[in-house]
Amino acid sequence: MKFAHLLALIAAIFIAAFDAPPAFAQQNVKVAAIAESDAPKAGSTTDLVIRFEPRSGWYGYWKNPGEGGVPADFRWKTPKGVSVGQPSWPAPIALSYMGMTSYVMDGSYSLVFPMKIDASIEAGTQIPVAFDATLFLCTKGLCSAQPVKGSIDLVVGDGAPSVIGSQMA
Repeated sequence: MKFAHLLALIAAIFIAAFDAPPAFAQQNVKVAAIAESDAPKAGSTTDLVIRFEPRSGWYGYWKNPGEGGVPADFRWKTPKGVSVGQPSWPAPIALSYMGMTSYVMDGSYSLVFPMKIDASIEAGTQIPVAFDATLFLCTKGLCSAQPVKGSIDLVVGDGAPSVIGSQMA
């Protein structure tokens, strides 16, 4: 019975930590959205890159965070006929702290999301793409669930690479 009470207390503290407003919001990470093409072609899939630049000394968690972290959670807002898939992640580093091993993204990193444009969307159609995400960022034993937002406006076109997108290859 004591174990059940202890488990309930730990769960309550964990939930309260996530429900509490962050003491330091988006200032600990800069976020940018970059498209492979500013004019993606209808009927194609193009890459959408979300770039994260945590403040020095801060790190985020990989898709499989290991024993002590929480992965990023993304919620997308796209028009009908546009969908965003699961990201490709760069390789993490292993971080051991208090006997637990976690897999983290240390320093700046980018996630690459495939974005599918339905063939029925006409050329010239505006494609506003927005996301809300929750990142679990840590530094020196202090962690915070940090909400971040980003958006990018595209127009259905010929699929030509954007200036920045052409540098991604």
